[in-house]
Amino acid sequence: MKGTIVANNAAIVLGTGVSIEGRAMSTTGAVTVNGVTVRTPVGCGSPLLTGPAAPALGSVACYTLFASTGQVSNTGVSYVVGDIGTNGGLTTGFDDLNVTGTVHDNPDTSTAQAAADLGVLYNSLNAMAHDIQLLYPAQLGNDLVLTPHTYLLDAETVLTNNLILDAQDNANAVFVIKITGALTTSTYAKILLINGAQAKNVFWKVTGAVNLNDYVEFKGTLVNSGALILNTGTIIAGRAMTINGSLTTMSVNATMTPGCGTETPPCTAPAAPTVSAQAFCPSGTVAQLTATGATGAVFHWYSTETGGTALAAGTALTTGTYYVSQTVDACESIRVGVPVTVTTPAVPTVDSTQQLCPGSLVSDLVAQGTAGGTIQWSLTPNGSALSANTALVAGNYYAKQTVGTCQSDAVTVAVTLAGMAMPTADTTQSFCAGATVADLSATGATGATMQWSLTNGGATLSNSTVLVSGNYFASQVVGQCESAGLSVAVTVNAIPATPTGSATQQFTAGETVASLDISPTSGVIWYVMVNGELTDIPSSTLLTNGTTYYAKRVLSGCESGYFTVTANQSLATASFDLAGLMVYPNPATAVVTVSAGEAIANVRIFNILGQLVLQQSSTGNVIEVNVDRLTAGTYLLQATSETGKHATLRIVKQ
Repeated sequence: MKGTIVANNAAIVLGTGVSIEGRAMSTTGAVTVNGVTVRTPVGCGSPLLTGPAAPALGSVACYTLFASTGQVSNTGVSYVVGDIGTNGGLTTGFDDLNVTGTVHDNPDTSTAQAAADLGVLYNSLNAMAHDIQLLYPAQLGNDLVLTPHTYLLDAETVLTNNLILDAQDNANAVFVIKITGALTTSTYAKILLINGAQAKNVFWKVTGAVNLNDYVEFKGTLVNSGALILNTGTIIAGRAMTINGSLTTMSVNATMTPGCGTETPPCTAPAAPTVSAQAFCPSGTVAQLTATGATGAVFHWYSTETGGTALAAGTALTTGTYYVSQTVDACESIRVGVPVTVTTPAVPTVDSTQQLCPGSLVSDLVAQGTAGGTIQWSLTPNGSALSANTALVAGNYYAKQTVGTCQSDAVTVAVTLAGMAMPTADTTQSFCAGATVADLSATGATGATMQWSLTNGGATLSNSTVLVSGNYFASQVVGQCESAGLSVAVTVNAIPATPTGSATQQFTAGETVASLDISPTSGVIWYVMVNGELTDIPSSTLLTNGTTYYAKRVLSGCESGYFTVTANQSLATASFDLAGLMVYPNPATAVVTVSAGEAIANVRIFNILGQLVLQQSSTGNVIEVNVDRLTAGTYLLQATSETGKHATLRIVKQ
């Protein structure tokens, strides 16, 4: 069936074996298919398939049954249209009355030429690159539909029931089926030709023996290497030929396809052209592709490795692989791939508005291109490139970049000419001794270069120049344009001396960091090491035995070095004027018991930084303190009696 089926609110059912060139569509109903062939009409988006170029048969076009080296024998009554013969033995068993053609009983000049031409035909078919591989050779047939292509079955193949060749209404469409291995068939297997397919355009190349079972209907020119057997009732529309085996027939009916008398000598395909990767601009066409081949060769360019038609010279190129063959004396070579790159350079990256000083040149315009690209400026999008020393005027300029021989589109830049504004900055800036000009801070326009000097318009200072207290001037430079200088008052402060003192100092319980003896004390900040990092602590932090403390001075934002002192608790009893203080268990996990020789007024617990983390009041000589919520670590427990006596112990929370 041909045409478009449209069902309005109804189902469509396509049964087994239905073939449609067109469409089957329903507005709301289901479409059910079972073993059907459906294709869109040629010219409606589906490709026009032609298959490969048909190989030349040469003199074997006039033979229906032929063997290059083996015997050709027949039993029973066979009917043949076309010549029969062998170039390597005898031809026996055929009745001349049933043969429309010549039976070459013995090798002669005709069979010698046919053997040579058959070898060329076999090699030509073998050299054809396949574009489709059929993955189940043992299941060939079974109503499988093939369209014009070169097919490969890479194993022993069994043809069962029907194999359908669909030319899609192209009477010149060519089918090539290459089998690597033997070919056998079921009884009554058939090759069916539909939609204009012709047996003369079907070619089989089998690397192995062939055995066509009883009552097979076979179409096309069959060439194999090995024994070739046509069993009882076999019908052939084409040819059956072997290059190095015997040919046996049993009551067959074989008719050669058209071609005898119009044949041309088979081609010896020339070598493929020599090519290399090629690059083009977006305007490139197939006519610009290059290849090297034989003298007088004609090159044909394709978009596919096999099949299809040659591309027109004016076809625009795109990035990808193209394929080229060369034709010499009407014989076309195999195709070879050519990587083609079409380069479309990106437009340059620019600030769409650029302000420059009067007297600026084209060379002062700013555009960023691709690595290796060259920027050109013009007064119109497609105008001539301006020289670098062309004086700028206010208005639009256009930037393009060229990469290789390809040029990008133009991007517009609006140019204004005006004096350069001064940079912005804090007009008073303070530094520590040793600071350099590189430490000064000012903000300018995008792309501007900042310059510092001791006078407005004076010589530029290097970044390594050491600062002294006084005035400095900041200006910004863009291209040839420099702004006036902005005055910045700079104060350079001395770095304070590092504190000094004894590296090991004694203390009594209850004393704080402030009691450590160092000099000078102005601007001192104290630190302890926590988890490998220095952490600042207040000077009121209680000292702990064996702890190392770090002191530095910070004056006017400038820091001294660190002084390190280790505090050791003295054995004096002053810290234990609250007699009989005991804490247990220690280490503790949840609750500690504190006892003393007199009534305890309160208990306070400090962390290593001197921060109060827990406090509990009491009126007796024994108090239980819950430390469960404290994180694991070392703490100081300080107990104070109702008479003001106190004592401090270190505890460990697990």
